[in-house]
Amino acid sequence: MSAHRCIPDLDPKGAEGRSLTHSGPSTPQRKRGAFYEPLVSDWSNFGQWTEAGVKTATERAHGIWKRKLAEFEPPPVDASVAEALDDFVARRTAQGGTSPMD
Repeated sequence: MSAHRCIPDLDPKGAEGRSLTHSGPSTPQRKRGAFYEPLVSDWSNFGQWTEAGVKTATERAHGIWKRKLAEFEPPPVDASVAEALDDFVARRTAQGGTSPMD
């Protein structure tokens, strides 16, 4: 028996008649979030990285948290909840706790 008889004919379009490169309507939607996009690593080539200031991952991370903090907007809080929290913090601070801003 020859080898070509032992191996089934492989259809390039796969079992369902679609090739792996077929881009159906849902394929781009599935691929959009398929890969983790790192926050800190720099995927620039050496020349671009050098021109951008040779920032280390630590320096990039520092810039990210500073920017995130500057862009932060506190969520809306009901006035009665905010008052209750302020009263709680004042009471616990008076009982010997440290002020939350220290």
